[in-house]
Amino acid sequence: MTDNVYTIYIHHHVNAMAKEKIINFRIDAELKNRARKLAEADGRSLSNWITLLIEKEVKRGRKKA
Repeated sequence: MTDNVYTIYIHHHVNAMAKEKIINFRIDAELKNRARKLAEADGRSLSNWITLLIEKEVKRGRKKA
């Protein structure tokens, strides 16, 4: 497995003003390619697709808490 560093931009909207936060993480190149293909099939950028996945998990976590 090859480690690569990718920058993912996470957008957080407050009072109609976007605040951009950057998250850096390591991901296997093949996993990134597979995720990118899924994002493209959904008509989204990889960054937007990952943001939506995080939002879903956060909402799901709130329901459990």
